[in-house]
Amino acid sequence: MRRQIVPESGAFEGFKRVVGGGIVHLRIPAEAKRLGGAVGRKCRAEFVEVISGSGVSIHDSETKYGPGAVVRCHKWNPDPTIECGGGIHFFLTKLEAEEYR
Repeated sequence: MRRQIVPESGAFEGFKRVVGGGIVHLRIPAEAKRLGGAVGRKCRAEFVEVISGSGVSIHDSETKYGPGAVVRCHKWNPDPTIECGGGIHFFLTKLEAEEYR
């Protein structure tokens, strides 16, 4: 049985590392699809709201994050066994985001 580390319902918060090593604090809304924990510690959501921090995605160098922004993924992948599938990637703790390379 695969278990997820993200809440199944309700809003919650996460952290994302951006270009230059900055950390963006995210809110994952209750209505956003989310996955995480079936393979590793990296999680992903269909869309997120930026609470604080700013920067550009380390994966595509195009997706921008800034306070108050709602960031949506280009293509959502619902398969929990694919850790790096489509979605906005994040971690549940700031330390995990800081250590991500």
